[in-house]
Amino acid sequence: MLLADCLEATGVASFEDLAEVAFGRWNRRAIGASVFVISFGSAVAYTIALGDILQPFIDVFAATHSMPWLTRDLCLSAFWVVIMLPLSLVKDVSQLRFTSLFAVLALIYLAIAMGVHFGIDASIMPSKTIGEVRLIEFGHYSTGTASSISLIIFSFDGQMNVPSIYSELRTPYKTRVMTAVSSRAMAICALCYIAIGFVGYANFPHSSQGDLLNNYCLHTPSLTSYSAHMPSIMTSAALAIALQLLMAYPVNLYPGRDTLDLAFFSQCGRRHKQLRHVGLTFFMAAPSLALALVLPDISVVFGVLGGTANVYLCFVMPALIAWRLRHRTVLLRSRCGRASCLLLAGAGAAFGILSTAATVLDLLDGVPDSGGACDVNQTLALARL
Repeated sequence: MLLADCLEATGVASFEDLAEVAFGRWNRRAIGASVFVISFGSAVAYTIALGDILQPFIDVFAATHSMPWLTRDLCLSAFWVVIMLPLSLVKDVSQLRFTSLFAVLALIYLAIAMGVHFGIDASIMPSKTIGEVRLIEFGHYSTGTASSISLIIFSFDGQMNVPSIYSELRTPYKTRVMTAVSSRAMAICALCYIAIGFVGYANFPHSSQGDLLNNYCLHTPSLTSYSAHMPSIMTSAALAIALQLLMAYPVNLYPGRDTLDLAFFSQCGRRHKQLRHVGLTFFMAAPSLALALVLPDISVVFGVLGGTANVYLCFVMPALIAWRLRHRTVLLRSRCGRASCLLLAGAGAAFGILSTAATVLDLLDGVPDSGGACDVNQTLALARL
């Protein structure tokens, strides 16, 4: 809402231009760097998540057909070449609206599937599922409590896409429509995240996996369930999320590519525009694939970016820009609006520093994940017996 209000007040079309109007060229460069880092980091994280989902299917297929050369890295690279890179060459974010709709439906379906899985397990073994849930523990603290803040911050980082969406709206009431669109989008995301987070934790209260889907054995559902006849609902949900990741990948590259174009080719105008578009897309997409092949854990990427670049770009800077332009914006005409703006900037900075420090400590401690879901669930088998 702050960004839409500032965009209307200034008439600019990008986050970088907005930052320059408010604070000068130095902040334009800082905003551009943050947009690129977040965009690139999100692409890396989405690629890692896709590899995590594909891994169990690849392992089973390779073992069944005696194809040891069929690895996660090979399949991930093939998906990148055939699907992810071509989709990333789309020029306008509005052209991705149908793939984005599918992504939302896939997220809702995942929440439903995880809820069904949890409901079956909880009905069979409530003491080992819902009975182990601890919503809060006074006197107990770990760095994970603070580092989780950065993951939450990363979950609501759509701010960098606001100028692109705002500029493509075909209505005289852009600010009002943008506010309605963003409010509904955040509400849907928040409800799905809360549902997935709760049922995922309640189903596996002692798991330390960075990716909730790693708690489920997709090719043999009974290995990760207290039910010997668990339906394969998580398999279809995981495949839906895999498709969602494929389609969301270009949305993450879009703002970073625009930032690079503005930073290095702003004087070129429309000259060689197609060549620049293809070259910059490949410049961002290829390294994101390379990093995804070597980084082991998606939570590492989310944690580091969430507490640093995401806090700066998505929470602190919108508040500071709005404060700087407070005499030209509608939302900051009231005392409540000005107080909320200052609170957003202060809280964002404080949470960013705290969560980043906790994430770094977690990395230094080197706490490992609990291992493969299909290999470590002897407890579930014993419980069924």
